[in-house]
Amino acid sequence: MKRLLKKILPNFLWRWINTFLYFKDFINHNTYPNSIKFGHFGENADIRLPLKIREMSSVYLHDNTRLNSALELESTNRVLGGKTGKFILKKYSACRSITVITFNHKPVVGVPYILTPDLGLDEANDIIVEEDVWIGINVTLIAGAHIGRGAIVGACSLVNKSIPPYAVVAGFPAKIVASKFSLEEIIEHERILYPPEERFTKEFLEKLFETHFREKKSIGTSGLTKEQSERLDQLKKERNIPIYD
Repeated sequence: MKRLLKKILPNFLWRWINTFLYFKDFINHNTYPNSIKFGHFGENADIRLPLKIREMSSVYLHDNTRLNSALELESTNRVLGGKTGKFILKKYSACRSITVITFNHKPVVGVPYILTPDLGLDEANDIIVEEDVWIGINVTLIAGAHIGRGAIVGACSLVNKSIPPYAVVAGFPAKIVASKFSLEEIIEHERILYPPEERFTKEFLEKLFETHFREKKSIGTSGLTKEQSERLDQLKKERNIPIYD
């Protein structure tokens, strides 16, 4: 039946119908078919269709993460050593309409580019997104990218290296344009979100600011209305997010 539909329907219509058929067992955004084998699918992980993922087992979603629509993830096990690059999204992080490439092409003398993947000559590297990261629309993450805790990646950026914690980056390739919060705000933010053993030390944060954020502005705020604070507590309870303050 699916082969017949593919032959008679326009390509764009077939792609949408095929996506629907593939994910027809979804009951809500927090469940997925048993046939889809994520590397890890944490509590309250939230995914929004459509997704285009070649190797589902290379995707690791931690608790309380979100993949909004149009994630395109290219991963292959036809690489040197048979390794498959992983895409790891840690707790409280979210992204929307991004492209993730977990391997690089390795040029080899005498081998035309078109045959490189078939010979297993590509090199795979994990892409790691740490806790509490927001990745904007149409961002591209290249193999080896490592985005630090609390960072923000601006829309249409390219990330091909490590991004320090709490950095705001943008551009092609991405560069630091600001810090997410001031040093004092980060300390308070960490106190609220993380248990003591997971928090960055003041010494680490001071060095972070000295190295990366000197003369950079911060873009965050610490103000919530009473109603917003009450709503925040309610949402944390619904998602089983600990309240440390």
